[in-house]
Amino acid sequence: SVPLACCTHAVLEKASVRAGDVVVVVGPGAIGLLTAQIAVASGAQVVMAGTGTDAPRLELARELGTQHAIDVEAQPAADFVNDLTGGQGADVVFECSGAAGGARLGYELVRRGGQFVQVGLFGKRIEMDADLAVLKEVDVRNSFASTWKSWDHALKLLGQGRVRTRPLVTDALPLDGWEKAFTGFRNKEGIKYVLLPGS
Repeated sequence: SVPLACCTHAVLEKASVRAGDVVVVVGPGAIGLLTAQIAVASGAQVVMAGTGTDAPRLELARELGTQHAIDVEAQPAADFVNDLTGGQGADVVFECSGAAGGARLGYELVRRGGQFVQVGLFGKRIEMDADLAVLKEVDVRNSFASTWKSWDHALKLLGQGRVRTRPLVTDALPLDGWEKAFTGFRNKEGIKYVLLPGS
């Protein structure tokens, strides 16, 4: 699928995730859940970060193999990541929420000299503390779309059963069910809706 190829591009081409790395994925939407699965398949210890309204998505992250899933409104994410890493911070952060708060959190959680990969789109200008990235000498990378190589990676991961996409599909609806799909997505009542033309 297109989203999976975008995520393999981010994790396997734009970032350098190694076995044993602590990886934080901010935002448990479809892109975040796929990114987390690829990082787990790469041997990383993954922390999925979301908010209270993301509770079902955080639970799904656990079911899909993410080792840790935290509600950042219920517990300080920095404390959790510092406990996990002996105070070092995450080796790699993937910001998948497309929210300014998610990006700020990601810069807070990444270790000195670590990697921060922006995957989510903000859709507007955001305010950031650029000094934090400079002072920590963060390797800032951006990821968008996919390449032929990322499609190859995506198909291999699917074929090997190392990434699961079906649990991300909340409902498949006929085309005239678009309003239900849009409303459900907007209200975070699920993850991905599929519209079937001609049904």
